Amino acid sequence: MDARRARAARIAGSAPAPSSKTRPSRQQPAPQKAAPAKAARKKATATEDSGTERVYRRMPADFAAVYRQAGSAAAVADHYGVPRYTAHGWISRFKKQDPATTN
Repeated sequence: MDARRARAARIAGSAPAPSSKTRPSRQQPAPQKAAPAKAARKKATATEDSGTERVYRRMPADFAAVYRQAGSAAAVADHYGVPRYTAHGWISRFKKQDPATTN
């Protein structure tokens, strides 16, 4: 009973109870070499390709039909689940390939 009262008095007091265990020192991991920047890695892979243009994402085979039906870059992007800038790139490439396109 006295141990409970002593413990309650310690808890009620502002000073924290002394710890009976010592905390082991934490060893810091050895510093690692920094990985090359993402831009540098992408640049290296882009220069390894033999093509003259950098390929971001392939244009789907049914792109012409979807673009004619959708009519806008946002609709094309929503249809394929890609960002709008990717759809804009596909549209500009499509217009270069097929100059008869009026859309």
